[in-house]
Amino acid sequence: MNVHPINEVTNVNRTQHVLHRDYETRGVLQLPKVGAYRYAAHPQTSIVCVAFAVNNQPVRLWFRAIPCRRNS
Repeated sequence: MNVHPINEVTNVNRTQHVLHRDYETRGVLQLPKVGAYRYAAHPQTSIVCVAFAVNNQPVRLWFRAIPCRRNS
């Protein structure tokens, strides 16, 4: 009987992608003093924009009030 690990069977013909992202935020807490979790969880912390790319595709920008666009 041949036994294959689950990941060998389930990952057949699947394409792996890499998501690159960078968040710009603003908040009232000081990130180095309180740590990432407390800073992100604070109700007055908000995301200003996100830059992201999939694999080697061009970087795209997302702003809260503007739809996604390509960075050129």
